[in-house]
Amino acid sequence: MKKNEFKKLSDTLKKLQAGYFTDRKKVDRNFKPEKRYGDPTRKEHILYFLKIIDIIRQESQSKKLRILDIGLGGGTTAACICSLVECDYYAIEHPKAKQMEYSTFRGVLKKYNIELKLADITKQEIPFEKNYFDIILFTEVLEHIHVDKVKGIFDNLKKVLKNGGIIILSTPNFLSLFHRIQILLGKTPDFDLGITPMQGDNIFRHVREYSSSELVKLIKILGFNVREIIMCNLAYGSSFLTLINNMIGVFFSNTRNDIILVVDDTIAKKIVDI
Repeated sequence: MKKNEFKKLSDTLKKLQAGYFTDRKKVDRNFKPEKRYGDPTRKEHILYFLKIIDIIRQESQSKKLRILDIGLGGGTTAACICSLVECDYYAIEHPKAKQMEYSTFRGVLKKYNIELKLADITKQEIPFEKNYFDIILFTEVLEHIHVDKVKGIFDNLKKVLKNGGIIILSTPNFLSLFHRIQILLGKTPDFDLGITPMQGDNIFRHVREYSSSELVKLIKILGFNVREIIMCNLAYGSSFLTLINNMIGVFFSNTRNDIILVVDDTIAKKIVDI
């Protein structure tokens, strides 16, 4: 890992974070960021972004890649990738996503020349040409999708992915240390069961999380194979909890709170920890 790249991403993320904080305060004067949603400026998140960038660089082979980001979110992943990798960047976001109202988000689109299309991928096909993208990012999205919608979505991803292209998928680990402690205490993760009406940000709550073994089975059922499995920790909650997560994760990587999969047409070969 190059220190200058780590610092560049850190500076980029801090600037974005400050911009979004200002945007949110304009809408809600009482707004305070919640630690449970994670802090992208923390070391763990930056290492996560650098790992995704490393995967992309391995695929580039000195050519300019065409990348599709499903679920652009606040544009943090896009900003990190575009600041370090030369690529043509496209994205899809849900029509009801709130960030469209924020000047910081619009600034990301303009600065990195991102072509954004609005679509509900659970109800619509991917609005791009077939066989168009070298890489599709499906990061921190799967956990928001009801299981009965997943196959249709991946069938559509397959249509716009080039032959030999890859999907980079990441999602929370259901068998994380935090979830294990919750279950041991007789509690269950707070998933949206789709029973009560969804309001505000709840439209993007988690409906299902997976273990790494479940993901491998799911990907095979969907007609793909997993090239690589990467267990990592993102910075959720307090610094103390993150420290405990990191320490235990050194010895038991399957307790880490996030999973990255590199998906293509090859057989799963190895598990890597970061």
